[in-house]
Amino acid sequence: AATGRPLVMASSLRALALGAAPVAAGALVGAVLAAKKGEVYCGFYRGGAAEPAAAEAAIPPAAFAAHAAAVAAGAPLVLCGSGVRAYAVEVAAAPGARLLDTPLGPDAVEVGRLCLGRLGAVGPVDLATAAPTYVRPSEAELKHGHRGSSSGRRG
Repeated sequence: AATGRPLVMASSLRALALGAAPVAAGALVGAVLAAKKGEVYCGFYRGGAAEPAAAEAAIPPAAFAAHAAAVAAGAPLVLCGSGVRAYAVEVAAAPGARLLDTPLGPDAVEVGRLCLGRLGAVGPVDLATAAPTYVRPSEAELKHGHRGSSSGRRG
């Protein structure tokens, strides 16, 4: 990097789940962010290290309960994030879900924890090839009908 510091990338959904993991008491944690445009970004994570249980997704709030039920497969489920507040009725329809008032978004401390763990495990990301992961196509991709080369890669 130009600053001489390593570049490390982390999922904001996973960071959100990591913040909720201590109160989840072993339940699957669903991180749900209001994504605007009639969607929520969601990810599901297991354990104190918030290990991914399914791919992150952008879905309509009305489809959230069925998606959460399929991922949880009967396991206890704790849901957190701004999407819980913005779409309370739709999110609360997830079978057996416990809704948390906080956290609403990822905390910088949790992002830092994820990045430190990733830095130690796999090292920094090459700035020349680094690409963020988006869970839905950008407006430009939608307008022009194709996904760019950076979609689907995780940093």
